[in-house]
Amino acid sequence: MNNDLISRKALKAEVKAWSHDALDLRTISQIIDSAPAEDAEPVKRGAWVYVDDGIALRCKCSVCGESRNVHTKRCCTCGAKMEESDI
Repeated sequence: MNNDLISRKALKAEVKAWSHDALDLRTISQIIDSAPAEDAEPVKRGAWVYVDDGIALRCKCSVCGESRNVHTKRCCTCGAKMEESDI
């Protein structure tokens, strides 16, 4: 069985469409299996680690280790999301 991310709204609509008074576990399982999966990827989260390389203070991504001169909301190399308080 896949571990898909499904839409709660779509699943509720699918259950209502069956509109039976009593749904058995097999029917509920079929409804869940037929629910559309969302197109999503896990979010990588990281933090900027400040490193003095002897020339300048640089930002290093805690996920991939890429160094930058400036910090951004996401790492340009690996796409990790940096929390607002970290930048």
